Amino acid sequence: MTMANSTRLPFQCHCGYDPTGLDPEGICPECGRRKGQRKGRFSAPLWSWRHCGSWCLRVGFLCSVLTLVLAVLNSALSIYCVAYLSSGGFKGGTAGFIIIYPPVIWVIVQLPLAIISAIIVPIGACRSRKLNAGNHGGAMLFSYSVAFVVLGLVGSFVVILVSTLLILS
Repeated sequence: MTMANSTRLPFQCHCGYDPTGLDPEGICPECGRRKGQRKGRFSAPLWSWRHCGSWCLRVGFLCSVLTLVLAVLNSALSIYCVAYLSSGGFKGGTAGFIIIYPPVIWVIVQLPLAIISAIIVPIGACRSRKLNAGNHGGAMLFSYSVAFVVLGLVGSFVVILVSTLLILS
């Protein structure tokens, strides 16, 4: 074994299989990806989607992705409101009402969508036959869903809260 091979970290595939000890340039027996092949940015979530056995878990995952997208858009709207209201000049007597839109969107759209996802995802994870059979696609999709919902809700809540406090002060 050369020094270059001994310092290299052992390969672990995005599917979770560790083929250490197999052919160094071989194919992962779990998912078929070559060891030397670079994985794409969305390879792990797409692999999870393909290997998930529950449509209920997939619907919950889509709701969590939509929650995250809405969080980014709502945060951008909130930042725009701060920039618009902080710029000089008279904007009219009711211009301050623009700051109400991000919290209303958060409460009326984002929060219910996150709650729906929080209800559907665990049900789908329990009902997934492939999850119970040892395939980790459902478990990975469950993890992504939880992370997206938490990141979407907490992140946008913090941005909206800070922007509202900036305008009101």
